[in-house]
Amino acid sequence: MCMTKKDIVLGGEPLPRLILLCGPCRTGTTALSNVFVRAGIESHMQPIKSMRRARSGGEVVVPWKIVNNSSGVIFSKETLGESDPSEFFDPVSDLLDVGYPQDKIEVVLILRDPRQTLTSWKRMWPAAQVQKLREAFLLTDDIWRSCLSLEVRHSVMVHEAIRDNPPETVATRLFHRLELIDSTGHISDWREAPRFGDQDPRNSHLKFYDSPPETFIDGVRNRGGYKYEDLPVPEQDATECQGYPELFTLYESFRRECEHDLDITIKPLV
Repeated sequence: MCMTKKDIVLGGEPLPRLILLCGPCRTGTTALSNVFVRAGIESHMQPIKSMRRARSGGEVVVPWKIVNNSSGVIFSKETLGESDPSEFFDPVSDLLDVGYPQDKIEVVLILRDPRQTLTSWKRMWPAAQVQKLREAFLLTDDIWRSCLSLEVRHSVMVHEAIRDNPPETVATRLFHRLELIDSTGHISDWREAPRFGDQDPRNSHLKFYDSPPETFIDGVRNRGGYKYEDLPVPEQDATECQGYPELFTLYESFRRECEHDLDITIKPLV
């Protein structure tokens, strides 16, 4: 299921620099996305995944029209999984295939403790399977390796970065690496900001391409800031993950790379 120029419409030159956040769903992508939203950056929520799922389900496909803006920068989030084949894809490849300039794409790849990720999946989808989680982790790693091979600029994150470091430090260092400026002063403190997803003029730069269930965004909407919240992991979920050691190997690679990219320290999983 390839994207075409009817799906991703490039609205003339110059195109904006595109910051693309990518990782398995339920790995902290929504919380990190709201950092970009609160910084005043035009932000698009899962345009490619929404199109793929719509086409798979025989529904109306909403194209993603990409045009420049006064800042010259836009942000987009894409997540991988949880179960349908349409939800496993390479958004970087999709963008390159429709002619998006490689030098205008910058990718942020993210993983989370696989045990917490699986538990979060099962909270949303009780039938979620660890094999599909493995597929999403491996695909994220493949995208990382593709970025290395194609020399696409990228940064690596793990959600636990904000467990072991002040979230403000993590957000600021990521923005510095991406050469972005917070125009609001509220990238990590959201108490005075409109809630994520609210119909509020101050959210006019936040674009959705489907209607996510409230359960998907409630945690971020009510969090009040970019911060870590530990998710208790049932023994069964931990045991299932232990059956796929590559989950932890991949996470460890991302953890070390995140330490390097942001010059921080993150504790290994135990």
